[in-house]
Amino acid sequence: GEDPRQDTEIANILNENSRIYLQYGSGCNELVEGWRLRSGGMARLLSISSHLGHSTFMLDSGTVLKLHGIRSSNDVDIVVFTDLNNDVSEQIFAEGIEIHLFLSSKMEGDRERWARFHLDEPDMRMIDLFFDPSHFGVCRGVKFVSLGQIRSYKLRRDERPKDPLDVAKIDRFLALYDNDFLDDSIRHRNEKVPFASFHQHRLKHLLRSLYKRKMYPLDVSSPNEFHQDPRWGSKRGQPIGRYYLHKFMESIDMNFSHWRPDSKRCLEIGDGHFIRAGTPRAWKQKPGKMFAMCHDMSSFSLDLFDSRADIKADIERPFESVHPDQKHLLEEDFDIIVCAQVLEHVNHPLNALRGLASLLDKDGIIILTVPFLGNPVHGHDISRFTVQGVKGMAL
Repeated sequence: GEDPRQDTEIANILNENSRIYLQYGSGCNELVEGWRLRSGGMARLLSISSHLGHSTFMLDSGTVLKLHGIRSSNDVDIVVFTDLNNDVSEQIFAEGIEIHLFLSSKMEGDRERWARFHLDEPDMRMIDLFFDPSHFGVCRGVKFVSLGQIRSYKLRRDERPKDPLDVAKIDRFLALYDNDFLDDSIRHRNEKVPFASFHQHRLKHLLRSLYKRKMYPLDVSSPNEFHQDPRWGSKRGQPIGRYYLHKFMESIDMNFSHWRPDSKRCLEIGDGHFIRAGTPRAWKQKPGKMFAMCHDMSSFSLDLFDSRADIKADIERPFESVHPDQKHLLEEDFDIIVCAQVLEHVNHPLNALRGLASLLDKDGIIILTVPFLGNPVHGHDISRFTVQGVKGMAL
């Protein structure tokens, strides 16, 4: 048929939200270039852009989420206003970039059901921005949505476990940037507002901040993680130190594959949060070998960890203070003890280390982290540590 790149044809092919977004299409190249600079993952897409001509692709809201580290994996949906030859299509798929093909002759299985879900129901027609179904084959792929729209769609679809996690991540994103970057219209998450409401000049400002590393990282290793805040989480989220602690835990090479099912035992002092967030899958396949222990018997610790700790004891006197019903859990030595951000809360950290050592196998290890900076917000901290001080205690 006629060249779909002509304005009149685009008006017929795209729905209202897509046409609104096209007003911002000139900024796509800048966004892609920015993404390429951050990760290198879109380099090949730039050459595709040159092949097709300017403003022939767009990035969807999921890609914007990826820019901010909220999505750990993501497809990139591309708007293409011209046919792709096979060579270009192969390049795109080689980069793991998904183009949604809604050619009526090729839809099948899950892809067909996914497309029909959008195209057959009037209420869904404007949630994802698709070309008019009467023009199948003219536009090779369209999906550019507002965060509010994609949230509504995922709530309705409820494909587990992906959709609930994505909704939570989108909610986090909206909460983080609601005051600084988002228009009033997009704060109402269920309104069908094009993602163009996230204005181009604000996107540029946000991307520049990312490039200059002015924004703090997000830990996406767990759906329960929130924005990392250098103010110890006093305003929102969790302390930024937890981000690095999780990454450290994930990087430790603890290969349980050669262990017998009845062998290695692990203990975390606290509620088990860190060790469970950073454990390889093999750990979780060995029930009864991972424990969390409350670090003292104070009302503060018991209130905080009582419902989650397997063992309640004072780490300075573990055998003397443990509840009789739990004493058997301490009779066998532990191969790994994780004590992350705990010693600053105890009155006698050296005695606490000695107590932990009494629970450790002769060939076992203690993974210990302590803070150096003060934390006026927490209110339950007693000590701070230097590298030399920790080495002295360990000796």
